[in-house]
Amino acid sequence: MVEDKLFNDTRQLLYELLDYTVEARKELKEEAKKQQKLAEERQKEAEERQKEAEEQRREAKERQKESDRQRAELRRQLGDLTKKMGTLIEDFVAPDLPRILRQIAKLDENEPIIVNVRVKRLHPNRVGNGKRQMIEIDAIAEGGNYLLFNETKNSLRPRYVTDFVETLAIARDYFPEYEGRTIIGVISSFHIDPSIVTHASRQGLVVLALGEGSMAIMNDPDFQWKPF
Repeated sequence: MVEDKLFNDTRQLLYELLDYTVEARKELKEEAKKQQKLAEERQKEAEERQKEAEEQRREAKERQKESDRQRAELRRQLGDLTKKMGTLIEDFVAPDLPRILRQIAKLDENEPIIVNVRVKRLHPNRVGNGKRQMIEIDAIAEGGNYLLFNETKNSLRPRYVTDFVETLAIARDYFPEYEGRTIIGVISSFHIDPSIVTHASRQGLVVLALGEGSMAIMNDPDFQWKPF
C-alpha cells in the first residue's frame, strides 16, 4: 500500500510537472512571439524614422538647391540692372555734353560738336606678353580744338576719380590722332556727394550731376579745369 501510494504521488507530481512545463513553454512561446512582434514593430518604426529622415534630407537638399538657384538668379538680375542703370546714365549724360563743352570751352553756338559713346581703343603697340591693352571711354565729345572725355558712374567714389585721372594721363597713347588738341576730363553721375566734387575739382576734373532736367556743372564758379 505504501509503495502504491508513493507511486501514485510520484506520477501525480510528474503529471503536474509536465503540465507546468507545457504551460511554461506555451507562455515562453507567447512571450517570444510578443517580443518578436515588438522587435518587428520597433524595426518598422526605425525604418519609418529613417525613411522620414532621408525624406527630410532630400527636401532640405532640394530647398538648398532652389535657394542657390534663386540667389544665382537674383545676382544675375542685379548685374543686369546695374549694367542697364550704367547704360541709362551714360545715355542721359551724352546728349548734354555738347552744351557742357560749349560752356566750359567757350565755343560758338554754331561750332559743330560730335559725340561718340562707349569708345574702345586698342593701344597701337603690343606689350611684353604680346597683347595690346585696351582703353574704354564712356563718351567723347569733339568740338573745335577741344575734347571732353567723360566717365559716368552709378555712384561715385574717390577711387573712381583717381582711376579716371590715371586713364586720362595715358589717353593720348591710345588716341594719337588727338595730338595738339586739348582733352578735358569730365566725371558724372545722377547725384554726387560734395566731398567727391571737391576731390575731383582738385584733380582738375569737371563734375556733372543731375540738375533741373539736365546735367549741370557742380564745380565752384571759380573752378578751372585741367587740360590733359
